[in-house]
Amino acid sequence: MTNSPGVNGAARLSSVPVSKRLSFASYTLDLRSGELSTQGKRIYLQQQPLHVLQMLLEQPGEMVGREELRNRLWPSQTFVDFDHGLNKAVQKLRTALGDSSENPQFIETVPRRGYRFIAPVWEIGQVLPEASVKSASHWRSKRSLIIGALTIILLALLSYFGYSARRIGSQTSGLQRLAVLPFKNLGQDAEQEYLIDGIMEEMITRLSRYDPAQLAVISRTSAMAYKKTNKSISQIGSELNVRYILEGSVHREGSHLRITATLIQVPTETHLWAKTYEGDLRNIASVQKAVADDVAREMKLFPRNSATEHAHTVSPEAYEAFLRGLYLWHTAPLQDVEYTRYFQKAIAIEPNYAMAHAWLAFSYNRLASGELRPPSEVYPLAKAEALKAIEIDPNLPEGHAALAFILRSYEWDWIGAEREIQKALQLDPKNPVASHVYGLYLSTLGKHDEAIAVFDKTLDLDPLSPLAASNRALIYANARRDNDAIAARQEFADLVGKEPFWWGHFLLARGANNQALAAFESAPPLNTTLAGRAQAYAALGRTKEARALLKQLEADANARSVLSPYIARIHAALGDQDEAFRWLEIAYSEHAPRLIFLKVDPAWDLLRSDPRFEDLLRRMNLA
Repeated sequence: MTNSPGVNGAARLSSVPVSKRLSFASYTLDLRSGELSTQGKRIYLQQQPLHVLQMLLEQPGEMVGREELRNRLWPSQTFVDFDHGLNKAVQKLRTALGDSSENPQFIETVPRRGYRFIAPVWEIGQVLPEASVKSASHWRSKRSLIIGALTIILLALLSYFGYSARRIGSQTSGLQRLAVLPFKNLGQDAEQEYLIDGIMEEMITRLSRYDPAQLAVISRTSAMAYKKTNKSISQIGSELNVRYILEGSVHREGSHLRITATLIQVPTETHLWAKTYEGDLRNIASVQKAVADDVAREMKLFPRNSATEHAHTVSPEAYEAFLRGLYLWHTAPLQDVEYTRYFQKAIAIEPNYAMAHAWLAFSYNRLASGELRPPSEVYPLAKAEALKAIEIDPNLPEGHAALAFILRSYEWDWIGAEREIQKALQLDPKNPVASHVYGLYLSTLGKHDEAIAVFDKTLDLDPLSPLAASNRALIYANARRDNDAIAARQEFADLVGKEPFWWGHFLLARGANNQALAAFESAPPLNTTLAGRAQAYAALGRTKEARALLKQLEADANARSVLSPYIARIHAALGDQDEAFRWLEIAYSEHAPRLIFLKVDPAWDLLRSDPRFEDLLRRMNLA
């Protein structure tokens, strides 16, 4: 490489005419077109990962500092979650190259300082330096060419004899990324969407349970964003950072199904493989397994671990009821709990339907955490369903994830919850439900960095998930990383066009009382938003209005387990310390869902200095 003076890589390249194509291992980066390729095949990279790669290649063997990257990629006037943005860009770059942070072949992390490109880099068609460049620079340039030539020869020899001195980051040997797009309904019945979406979701679940070191599958939420889209395959592949896309269609006549699947390689939009499968709803599990196995075979993946197989024959009626429940779970408003009835129907038809038991447990959990039913009423039901799912199928990740949720949220058994979460993630490391439960579990215990890392990984496979974005913002808020929380909240707002439901309470905890009041006044008039409004009135000294709302909320006995933590906050804001702790004790006795964040939620800062608060933390096993 030619090394000439300059503040950054751009100045260095512009001071002396050099080649516009840089190579390393089997890769070539064309600086003019911004294209990265290997063996004649283009690798799609988003803009920021591409710029990171260019900066690293301009200074091979040298550390490129985080501040230098910030100044080049994110100008100082641009507000952005820089740490997350850079980490995500480097992660995407490593994925594309088949590299890893633990055993780097190309990109080495210099902890808390920056990154270093450690592989040999050479220029293609290099132009010799101008006469004014010193001979030392001339020699360094020639030496770089010699090293590059020797490297090419060495790699060719190793390839010829079938050896590899180290892993070369390619799509055949490294991690492969796949998106399963929503299947098309080729039948005449538009109401069959629940079946079509269910088959697509099952394909995602089956493929994601291959060895996670081989395959990463984009989660359902992000894939569903492309239902009925007009975007091209290459555009979708670029947005989701995937190399392969699986498309499909379903035609139903009675209980007979015809499923067509097509595997597409994104860079060239080449149809690698297509096949049609015939089957009956009664044996749909075996048809779906056949599709997944054929896709994996085409992508040259190793066979799945048989311990993660959960398929068993169920009746068409039970399967349809389950898929209807799953469809409503994903699409119906939170207050519409019809999905619970469909999961119950599936179990009534097939009592040993483990997955239906697991999702019924999730449904009961949602009724409590969504503040729709008293926890003491539904959490025991959820636990019974989760235990039944595990009894039927001990290797079902969803069963262990559902049990972990209950142990965390209702029983405050943090050790048991972690055991069940780890079991779920051992069975399916990329299971989105287990990842969400684990990230929030870590946050409740104050393990903020670990929680954020979990959601960073979750967002990598589910970048368009509003729930993941909201939970990540919540974790940043609990960690008191306000700027990061604001940026993550904006991600959520960009996805759904509104604020996270808890955002007003975050503003209150930060003293932004007028903004909080405006947020609550524009929100739907739910009890929780009325409680937030009352707290904002109290913080602003509008005591009369605060007490009027407080009286209204305290009179709603049916919502006590939901509202008790919020009522305690209002009393604290009014200076009624004893009343605040009386309502906290009510929340404790009724296991109010929001109480699990007692240790970390900034909203409780007004009460932390009181010995009664520390005693409550101890009783919840949080101290």
